[in-house]
Amino acid sequence: DELTAKRDVRKYRKLTVEFADVHAWHIEDAVLTDGFIVHRGADVFVDSSILTHYRRQRTPEQVLETLAARLGPRPPPPIADYRDVTALVMFNEGGWTWGHHLVQNLPRILLYLRHFPDARIVLPRAFRVGAANNFARSFEEFGISADRQILIDRECSYQFKELVVV
Repeated sequence: DELTAKRDVRKYRKLTVEFADVHAWHIEDAVLTDGFIVHRGADVFVDSSILTHYRRQRTPEQVLETLAARLGPRPPPPIADYRDVTALVMFNEGGWTWGHHLVQNLPRILLYLRHFPDARIVLPRAFRVGAANNFARSFEEFGISADRQILIDRECSYQFKELVVV
């Protein structure tokens, strides 16, 4: 048609991708800091951070140094409101971007909730159901209610009975 003739139209092709097995790690007596750093004592647990930074030519040791620096020499005592709660941590270093949320985090949440229908997820406060943004609307669209959401502030640390990393 005339509109198509005036602009370049991309050709699309169908691709098939096979994914590796998906695992959920359950980390007991865990602390969550900066919205995505899961740690307990001197141990730091990471999911996508190692791979993401490693592909930027950073070694796992350099990534751990960066995370340790974010935690600081003496992190403030964690808020204990959730010390009896198990929850999925879905936030990561790119989690504030729509692309990371839509392609990386939302599928993990949906997969986790399919296997654990009564589970709860940890979210930045700005993503809450009812907020006027696409993050909140995506949760509403998939029926993830407010009572399933634990809302946190990145500036704080939180103690959990168990954190799950997919």
